[in-house]
Amino acid sequence: MPDRPIELFYSYSHMDETMRQRLEAHLSVLKRTGAIAAWHDRKIGAGEEWKQQISDHLERAEVVLLLISPDFLASDYCWDIEMKRAIERHDRGQALVIPIMLRPVDWEGAPFARIQALPRDAVPVSKWPSEDEAFTEIAKGIRNAIRSRLEVSAPAAAFAVEVWTAPQGAAYSQAGAPSAQPQYTVGTLIVVRFRATRDCYVTLLNVGTSGKLTVLFPNALHPDDRILAGQCYEVPGPGDDFVYEITGPRGVELLKAVATLEKVPLLESQFAPDGSLFRTVSPTAAARDIAVIRKRAAALDHSMIRECEHRFAVV
Repeated sequence: MPDRPIELFYSYSHMDETMRQRLEAHLSVLKRTGAIAAWHDRKIGAGEEWKQQISDHLERAEVVLLLISPDFLASDYCWDIEMKRAIERHDRGQALVIPIMLRPVDWEGAPFARIQALPRDAVPVSKWPSEDEAFTEIAKGIRNAIRSRLEVSAPAAAFAVEVWTAPQGAAYSQAGAPSAQPQYTVGTLIVVRFRATRDCYVTLLNVGTSGKLTVLFPNALHPDDRILAGQCYEVPGPGDDFVYEITGPRGVELLKAVATLEKVPLLESQFAPDGSLFRTVSPTAAARDIAVIRKRAAALDHSMIRECEHRFAVV
């Protein structure tokens, strides 16, 4: 049993109350074992201000279940208040949003469309041969998500950051960085991957074979430097309209990732002044920027910062 329950919030339309109750029943073991403390608006007592109660519990929630249906998407309150705030907290790493597909509806383009939904393959509960089977699948998915969140938030969780490269299109591997220095020929398209074991803020630098320094992350397409624990990030990321092509000259390129648990301005600016996708500086300026990073990093408590490097040969 965890030291404390994860606070869980149901965001749903009252037209789906029966299905919400069915889901709640399937989560009863998590509740009885102290893994979750669930809340929904039917727990608001007489005389209490319902808007304030919803806002307070939504702000405290660590897991938010969006119970998706036509009525949910048609509800101004569900869409504009609850879902909007839940997605904001999800993007900041403050909560985990899990869309639960209850009934068929066209949800293409919705803010939650980029988040993995339950049950399996986002098939709505009402379309399963057995709704109990669907809710069991959902309960297992929620259990796994909560277990992962508890592992990440455990005080003893190690803090580390990792960066590596792979040819464009190569499947992601949990193994992460290769044991040997990879080699790429000029013209090869690659992807840079990075991840951390804790929610943190990352600056990703590339020192090319010419000596120029480029800030790969954050960048104009992804200005937020915060990343979530255990999630693999890529440059270029899925859907980004650019490629990382090995251009030379031949030699060894260096990738350096600096991760901090608190937001720290390691550079005066991480973005190009002319609005370009990446900030790139000359070898002389690169030496200065690296010196600035080292100085600011040295001022931090060791437990608050992690660094790693990855080198690859351009042949």
